[in-house]
Amino acid sequence: MNLKPNNMQIPLNTDSVKKLQDNHVAKISIQTKDKVEAAKNFIESKTNFFPVIKIVFKEKYSMMKKEEMENQINWELLKQKMDEMNLPDQEKDIIKKDILHKDAEKLRSKFF
Repeated sequence: MNLKPNNMQIPLNTDSVKKLQDNHVAKISIQTKDKVEAAKNFIESKTNFFPVIKIVFKEKYSMMKKEEMENQINWELLKQKMDEMNLPDQEKDIIKKDILHKDAEKLRSKFF
């Protein structure tokens, strides 16, 4: 079943997508802008009313960002070590998959 309209073209490369994103201009109605502003004010008033919640969220997300950066650094170090050891690409892939599998197990045990 083809759900794509006949006149719709799908960009084939990332350059096309980038051009589309750069040329895209969002048109928002005045009503939508008002609703967004009201929601923003409501959220800000609630987080100002509960400053502890605001602090907890800030700490949580800064910790998550730090963990993500550490994770990226560790992947880069692993890649460098494997390159220094002159491992074949197949072996590198096996090691990466094993690490990802263990990370997934850790996440599952963390949530369940």
